[in-house]
Amino acid sequence: MKKPILPLSQCALLVFCLMAGTAYAQPINFSGGTLPTGNLGPGLSTKIVIVGEQSYGTLALSEGPADAVVNMNEGTAVEIGRRIILPGSSSPKARGTGTIKIEGSTNPGSIQVQDFQFGQSQLGVINFKHTDASGDYVFAPNLLGPGAVNINRAGTTNFAGINTYEGTTSVKAGMLRAASLGGLSPSSDFVLASIATVDTGVRSRKVKSLSNAGTVTLAAGGTAAVLTVAGNYLSDGGAIALNTALGDSNSATEKLVVHGDTSGDTVLNISNLGGSGAQTTGNGILVVEVAGASNGVFSLPAPGYLEVGGFRYDLVKTGNNWYLSTSERTEASPVEASMVCTPSQLGSAAGLVATCAVSLNAAQGVDTPINLNLPATSPRYTTTCGSPIVVAANATQASCTITAVPSTSPDDGDVMAELSIAPPTVPDAYAPSGALAQVQILGNGTPRPGAGAHAVPTMGTVGLVAMASLMGMIGLRRSRKHNGPQG
Repeated sequence: MKKPILPLSQCALLVFCLMAGTAYAQPINFSGGTLPTGNLGPGLSTKIVIVGEQSYGTLALSEGPADAVVNMNEGTAVEIGRRIILPGSSSPKARGTGTIKIEGSTNPGSIQVQDFQFGQSQLGVINFKHTDASGDYVFAPNLLGPGAVNINRAGTTNFAGINTYEGTTSVKAGMLRAASLGGLSPSSDFVLASIATVDTGVRSRKVKSLSNAGTVTLAAGGTAAVLTVAGNYLSDGGAIALNTALGDSNSATEKLVVHGDTSGDTVLNISNLGGSGAQTTGNGILVVEVAGASNGVFSLPAPGYLEVGGFRYDLVKTGNNWYLSTSERTEASPVEASMVCTPSQLGSAAGLVATCAVSLNAAQGVDTPINLNLPATSPRYTTTCGSPIVVAANATQASCTITAVPSTSPDDGDVMAELSIAPPTVPDAYAPSGALAQVQILGNGTPRPGAGAHAVPTMGTVGLVAMASLMGMIGLRRSRKHNGPQG
């Protein structure tokens, strides 16, 4: 026997209309207010079951002008036989919104229903606000009609239905992953924030348009997947991850295909899947294809090229499209690294410091770690030098110090701190150059340079000039006296 529906407006307490085991055999129309499915109170189940065939088994939110909200919190489950209408009004002029919020951390709210239908008013919204980043959260209903989908928190949401909904998919944080053939709606405009990721999964995907300030990854798609943007592609510092078997121009590769226009800057993170490198011919390996105005700029991450099997791949724009094109690698001499300490001699008094500078003969575009052979430990000095010492990108020097420690014995001898450039961890990252860097810390019994010698007084330049003038005048007087008139 079917249980009759209790109109929600007639419920004295809403929770008693939604207790566990209640099977409603007619559509439920919820108009206005908040349906607190995740907060039913002590002793009450958070599971709603709505069953039936045809129009039965339907939950319709916001049939009237008021807004309706369903909160799906931690551990909440809703099972509906056929569909959810969000909002339920069939009129495109209705102003009442219908919103479902899915929250939680380890067991977010779940919905089991065949179809999730956005109403014709285009005021239906589903907000994924959970933080479950395990990758296990699956949303399987088919999303249909004109509505909005928001991924608002750091969780990972797997779309496993056949989705054809229209409207905007806004990924503000976390990850949205396509886990089925129709996981990403081809009729939706996708917008990614800087901390958001869209994973296209193992298949080729199509979206209506794409605004990318985050990351779109095709990494799970081997070397055959294609991301097609039917409209325009706009990037605000976004990135796209692709796989390519780096070889000749016929190499298998994933690609981005844009039927509209491109704009903004995009980094292509390209992973090599099994390619051994080869000389490309013609334009090279096509990775970005643009049918409209090709104003977007695509680049590879630092150092700005890929190297495989002795070949260097550059990302080159030819016409509207972007290609990976190779040139045979020419062996360049590695950058030279040397080290000098100044001053090279310190007394034993406190506060005397020598600066040891590592220098490259050419600046590099990335941080360059330089391995050091460090000085032996000694109570006569301390050092800030460590290995590796990093020369920052676009710089040529990095420095550390050696500081003398005051001698505690009058018979302490000299101590020598020695440093040198060690071979690189990565072959040819740099070439050690220059002599051994040394700092001598003098002992108490060691004469300082020039100690015991007495300075000879000097007249200086001005004194010498004055003396020369005086001697000249004396000589002139004598000459006149000697050559004067005779009596």
